[in-house]
Amino acid sequence: MKIETAFFRYADYMAKKGSSQITINKYRNQIMKLFIFARKNNSARTEITIRDIDMYIKAQKRSHNTMCTEIAQIKSFIKFCNAYNYVQLNHAQIFCPRKEVIEKKALNSTQIQKVLNKLENYDMKFRTGILLLLSTGTRISECCNITKKDIAEAILIGQNYKIKIFGKGRKWRNAFIPAPIYKIVQQTLKIHTESNAIGLNKDQMERKIRIFRKGLNFDLVAHTFRHTYCTNLAKLGTSIYKIQKLAGHSNINTTARYIHSDDLELSEAVNILGF
Repeated sequence: MKIETAFFRYADYMAKKGSSQITINKYRNQIMKLFIFARKNNSARTEITIRDIDMYIKAQKRSHNTMCTEIAQIKSFIKFCNAYNYVQLNHAQIFCPRKEVIEKKALNSTQIQKVLNKLENYDMKFRTGILLLLSTGTRISECCNITKKDIAEAILIGQNYKIKIFGKGRKWRNAFIPAPIYKIVQQTLKIHTESNAIGLNKDQMERKIRIFRKGLNFDLVAHTFRHTYCTNLAKLGTSIYKIQKLAGHSNINTTARYIHSDDLELSEAVNILGF
């Protein structure tokens, strides 16, 4: 069976399993890159071999963790093909190394203040987007997909407004917007005609963040705000299970990677023993 046909069926399987179109596209791109590589010396080929996969992996110049992700994507596809007899390859022969556990970087209070100060020189839509990312811990795609209707239908719970977020893995969860930020969002709705709340899409926000971070003496990407949100919740004593629910993590081990402890905090933890 041709790889293109096999992947069409695999994509259908992923969709039924609940994978987002973004995830499916990432897998498709990876499999197609492998197939193009395998056909480099023989354009008539319609199959791939374990040797093709090994050579492709060795030829890629990626970070360790990126390579682990790409190998896992290929292995998952081959495993599916084997199960339905689309190809006869032993997926167990594809070695998939463990990812390195990298502690997520969060902004400290000084860095947050620098971001807030610099935001004053930027347009209202971008300011609102950053404030939402920082105060809700949403992924950038989730933040940009919050609609005007979502804001209009938000429910006041205590001092925060509850909205529904359609997140990763096609799952719904609640997000809570602090009242002062909610008022800023409401003001932003009045200055643009887009259907989403902040008036910028994901690509526009990411481009603006790349410009915004110039001149800052620390790393900053959209996901940094999510790391900061989760880390600050943990430092304030929020249980890991509540953070997991707010962040929309399906695996609590993912949440654990956002929780930081410096030497002073570890030392104070030992003091509890009373020696």
